[in-house]
Amino acid sequence: MGTWPSESPGRIPQPCVPSMLGILLLLAASLSAQNSSWDRPSCTEGVVSVPRGQRAVMACNMSNAFSDISIRLRAHGKTVTIFEKRPPGRFSRDGWTLQVHGGQAQLVITAAQDAHAGQYEWRLRGLQRTTRATYLNVS
Repeated sequence: MGTWPSESPGRIPQPCVPSMLGILLLLAASLSAQNSSWDRPSCTEGVVSVPRGQRAVMACNMSNAFSDISIRLRAHGKTVTIFEKRPPGRFSRDGWTLQVHGGQAQLVITAAQDAHAGQYEWRLRGLQRTTRATYLNVS
């Protein structure tokens, strides 16, 4: 019976258990951190109804900061991009004001008119991409 020249008799080589265990622990920690960083957006839902000339407010909030945000209005057979911005900031256009800071975004219409009514499509991007819709009814 022969022995391995580089090994002393009676010594059995051990697999790399500590290295494999370390890799598995790093993988588990990485997956856990990734799952805790979901955006979890919460937006104004359903239909927002306001009388003509009154203030309308819609908002989207999420656990991570927005990296970009786009709001489109679908009404009267047309789709119009109202805002397509990289936050933070305060942006105004044709009666709409968008305020974005961190993971908070608020769209305000100071005096709602018929032209403001329709479906608002929010395209949000934090760590993931999300699309949400809210309807504005002006009576």
